[in-house]
Amino acid sequence: MRQLNCPICFNNIHPDRVVGQNAYCTCGHVLRVSNSSSDRETSGASLSLIIFTLILIGAIIHAINWDTYFFSIIPLKIKQMSGIAKPHELKDLAKICNIRKKNNCEVQALEKAYELDKADINSLLRIGEIYTDSKNFYPAAKAYSLYFQNGGSTESARYQYARALGEIGQFDQAKKQFHYILRRDKKNPQFQVARSYVELLIRNRDYSTAKGIIEEYRRAGPNSALFLEKEWKAINDKLGRSNDKRKTRGA
Repeated sequence: MRQLNCPICFNNIHPDRVVGQNAYCTCGHVLRVSNSSSDRETSGASLSLIIFTLILIGAIIHAINWDTYFFSIIPLKIKQMSGIAKPHELKDLAKICNIRKKNNCEVQALEKAYELDKADINSLLRIGEIYTDSKNFYPAAKAYSLYFQNGGSTESARYQYARALGEIGQFDQAKKQFHYILRRDKKNPQFQVARSYVELLIRNRDYSTAKGIIEEYRRAGPNSALFLEKEWKAINDKLGRSNDKRKTRGA
């Protein structure tokens, strides 16, 4: 035990005069004594328990997030965060993220994979799909744009690219993409693409072009005579009013 001194008379207090947490000086003063060693041990034990609890909670959360990929995801994540992951490892990580439905995780892995391997345009395609599904059209349009600039040619991707451009207000660029799809193979009419295109044209008040698309697709098959009938009537109504206004001005 360390030597105790009385703060009143400054004399040393003999160890025999220490009882429990109190030290009794010969001058009559009672000094409160703390067992610092015991306190440190208690504090250290508490800290260890807190750290263990946090690690346990983190492990449980990790297990819930990644399920059967609990162990396989760890080295991939470490390599990703340290910047030493190779493209194929990032693609493996992206697959796990996809299975576990973690879009941000998948996008981050695919973006890094493409950064390391510019020939990997399939990563761009998947990034575009993820953003389109979540209706995040600005990054979707960017991903599809890079995809086509680097030689991509998937028709479904071009359709989604056209939709994304329309959603972010790039009307002229969206029209070009829709026209490209509809004119590429006239022998196989694409009614869903035409429907989306007409909706875009109506939103942007290009009623004449919309009417032309509907007319063309009404002649495309034996069962398409009433294609987009509701839109057809609305367009004719708009164009009729527009013509009436012009006649009134001319009069």
